[in-house]
Amino acid sequence: SAGQLPIDVAFKKKLLWDEGLKDIIEASLSSSSTLELSRVFTVCAKNELQWEDGMKTVVGRFTEHDCAQQDKTTGLYPFLVAGAGAIGQDDNKQNCDLSSLFHLIKKSHLLVRRINGIDNDLEQPKQKRFKH
Repeated sequence: SAGQLPIDVAFKKKLLWDEGLKDIIEASLSSSSTLELSRVFTVCAKNELQWEDGMKTVVGRFTEHDCAQQDKTTGLYPFLVAGAGAIGQDDNKQNCDLSSLFHLIKKSHLLVRRINGIDNDLEQPKQKRFKH
């Protein structure tokens, strides 16, 4: 289909990991493009790909730097994309794979440090020093 990645079509056809989804994901990940990796990850998260069913392969390609980058289409960090799961699907259920979410947060050291630095500034305002 026009404008769709092969991975989009694979999920529409409900391919299982051993029925060709593995090959399609691995081929999609062979690109060195961070944008392509982000798009593949977003499609997998939206389609509720579980950690043990292939998300481990996708997340394994993420560097710590990738985990700290906002997705160009959603504006969300990868762990937020994983946490959102399949919001907006027809059944109106919110499903996410907690294993994927856990591993993404664990791999997001740069982002955690960035957020922690902001939180520290907000929680502990600098005291004015007075001359005695």
